[in-house]
Amino acid sequence: MTSPLQALPMPLKSPRTLKARLLLAFSALLLSMATASLFGIHRLNQSLATYAHAVQDAHAHQSDVSELLSRFKTQTQEWKNVLLRGKDPKALDKHWGAFQQAQTEITAQATRLVASLPEGESKQAVERFAQAQQVMGKAYAKGFEAFKQAGFDPTAGDIAVKGIDREPAKLLDEAKAHMATVATTAAADAYAAGRFATGLSLALMLAVAAGGLGLAVWCSAARWCGSWVPTRPNLPPWCAG
Repeated sequence: MTSPLQALPMPLKSPRTLKARLLLAFSALLLSMATASLFGIHRLNQSLATYAHAVQDAHAHQSDVSELLSRFKTQTQEWKNVLLRGKDPKALDKHWGAFQQAQTEITAQATRLVASLPEGESKQAVERFAQAQQVMGKAYAKGFEAFKQAGFDPTAGDIAVKGIDREPAKLLDEAKAHMATVATTAAADAYAAGRFATGLSLALMLAVAAGGLGLAVWCSAARWCGSWVPTRPNLPPWCAG
């Protein structure tokens, strides 16, 4: 036989207690959404930092190599001017002086570039270029003497240094190509990381929003059902009232 006390409805909780619990629950949901969005922003900022450093540095180094290659080609052109116009003493001094100045500038620029590059294939290629360019400078100096001793015969000077400029130019092309690969890879990685961070952040916020909606529906359904029975069911602690 059912006791009369058991047939009595459960005592209602204070409306203030109910509101406080609901406020606490939705505050927790809002905090979770804010945490998810901040996480996404943090990861996105990391992707932007990767792009700003890795990609932009790679492009800057590519520009430096292009400038170095341009100066190197100017230097070899000055050597050709020496051979073509060297019979004129003024032209000889002018173009040989320009050649030597280019040699000094290229050496200094290559040294700075090597110091700024991270360890890897690009740095090794530029280091080999710097070494080859020093060897080339000495060979051109010997070629210049052979040119003068042969009575300013261009053929004599050309034979002395034939093909010596190919290897340095090839090394710079290799360094530039590797830097382009590094920049492309870093940009792709940064883009993928940014998309992942954005997707993950949205997924977390949607999950939190779905949880809040489910909690609201659960509370509403439980309270509605409780109003139709003599004894109130066990309501969730957040919405019992």
